[in-house]
Amino acid sequence: MMKRFLFTAAFTAALVWQIPTISATCHDNMIWNSESEAQEVNNTFFRSRAMLKMHAKELGIDIKGKDEQTLASEVYESMLVRAAKELNIELEGKSKDELTEEIHHERVIKKAVELDIETDGKTPDAIAQEVYEIIMKQKAIELGVSVQGKDFEAIETEVKNAALTKRAEELGIMTEGKDVQQIKKEIYEAQVIQSAEQLDIEIENKDVEQILDEIITDHYEQAKELQMYPFNHARS
Repeated sequence: MMKRFLFTAAFTAALVWQIPTISATCHDNMIWNSESEAQEVNNTFFRSRAMLKMHAKELGIDIKGKDEQTLASEVYESMLVRAAKELNIELEGKSKDELTEEIHHERVIKKAVELDIETDGKTPDAIAQEVYEIIMKQKAIELGVSVQGKDFEAIETEVKNAALTKRAEELGIMTEGKDVQQIKKEIYEAQVIQSAEQLDIEIENKDVEQILDEIITDHYEQAKELQMYPFNHARS
């Protein structure tokens, strides 16, 4: 149950901030996050007290005396309400699951319109699949990944790897001989440390979570104004 909650919460966060994570696969929650990617997002955004604190601040939620699960639940509910209002979706009488599904569908349709995709006579899943494939191919072109003669699965894998390598290189991270999870971990840590250094935060003898908490607790306004990590997380 907790896994399902965290997955839905991470997916909804992606919808609210419209994060087109390129490592997604089409599933019942398509376009922005696969279940595996959602769990990865959870590790940063919902299993991190510091990230929960950031989202709570953005949503005007009091964090005092609340454990992680309670706070995550409140953040998730507030995200749902905000997203629904932005899309003019009626809230009354609907469960969280119903709202999540409706928000997802509206986001998909909106993106399909932007991409000039014909939606008449197509199921929501078919529309989402088409949207996702176009987004992935656009990302392939952006990253210089050839799509000629490749099936979609191969394109997706190459795009994910190219994007990860590009971000690592931007941060001065060597990728040779490292698996994907290790590279992602190093990217996350490097982004936090980079922000701390720009904010003149002392990082010695502190772990990444402690540093991130200090950024959000003591330097929230400055980091947000300058779009430092984690406030620039949409690029990830």
